[in-house]
Amino acid sequence: MPGGNGRRVAVVAGCRTPFCRAGTVLKDARAVDLARLAARELVHRTNLDGAEVDQVIWGQVVPSALVPNVGREVSLLPQFPKEIPAYSLNRACASANQAVTAAHDQIVLGHADVILAGASRASPTFPSWPRAASPTSSSRRARPRRRCSA
Repeated sequence: MPGGNGRRVAVVAGCRTPFCRAGTVLKDARAVDLARLAARELVHRTNLDGAEVDQVIWGQVVPSALVPNVGREVSLLPQFPKEIPAYSLNRACASANQAVTAAHDQIVLGHADVILAGASRASPTFPSWPRAASPTSSSRRARPRRRCSA
C-alpha cells in the first residue's frame, strides 16, 4: 500500500505459534518465550539477516510485570544487533494489528525499511474464571425482566 511519500509497504512473511484451549498443552508457556520462538522461526524461514532489521514492534495482549517489554526481549535474540530500537504496545485483542500498523507507519514515514512486528499472549500471565464461576457462563442465568403493568 503506498504511503503519503510513495513508499510501498508489504508484509513479507508471517509466523505464529500453535494455539490451543487455555489450560492445556501451552499452559506453562510464557508470552515472551512464544514471541522469541516465533521471531526466531521467522528469521530462519526467510533467511533474513538480522542486521537488516531496523526496529522491533511487539504487541502484548496482557503485559507481564516480569517482562514488561517483550519487544525488547525479542530484539535481544542473537540474530539481531543489540542497538536496534524495540518497544511493546498494548491494545488488548488488537495488539497484533496495532503493531503491524505502527510498523507500516514507520516505513511510510521513512524511519525504517525492515521492521519485525508481532504480538503475543499467554494465558498463564493472567487469572481466568473457572467456567462455572464465569460471569458469562450458562450457570448464571439472567433474571427475567419484570414487566411494567399499564
